[in-house]
Amino acid sequence: MFTIIQSSSTLESQFLLSKALETRQKSHGYIKDSFDTSTTLYIIYENPQFGATGSARLNLLKDSPASFYYRNRFSKEDFNDILELSLVSFHMKNNCRSKKQPEAFDYVIQDFYRGLYSVLTDIMIDQNLEGIVSLSHEENHPDLTFFGGWSFSKTQRLKINGNYLLIGEIPMGIFHDHETGKIWA
Repeated sequence: MFTIIQSSSTLESQFLLSKALETRQKSHGYIKDSFDTSTTLYIIYENPQFGATGSARLNLLKDSPASFYYRNRFSKEDFNDILELSLVSFHMKNNCRSKKQPEAFDYVIQDFYRGLYSVLTDIMIDQNLEGIVSLSHEENHPDLTFFGGWSFSKTQRLKINGNYLLIGEIPMGIFHDHETGKIWA
């Protein structure tokens, strides 16, 4: 089950947000950064058997760590209609019995990544967005394609704060790349 929340003062939202940030800390080593804003959306995955095992952060691309890379690539209108997905985190406790049964673990991790893709597609359709850009550490990016079956129209390597990250582009409508002149859908 996926839940989408925005930073909020309701007790239920704060409880869910604490679960998301806990998964992030286990996967990435920190809880919050300057890109966690009042408009940030958090997507939390809760498995009925194993609890909160996955999370992700969603911002407008213009507010993302990779925004400098995209400022000249898209028109201002497109730039404001693209979301950036980052800090995708999946973590199960080491003593979890599913980790000891490869088929069960594969099922849960695939359910997370495929379900997350479905949630993102729904958000793009509901908000009439142009697409989503994923930003992930190089070693985590293959999880999106392998477990989730995500199909990126373009993948780019980028260095931010000394770390190599991969950017994957998932168009919903038609993007016009102003840097290359290419139109892609």
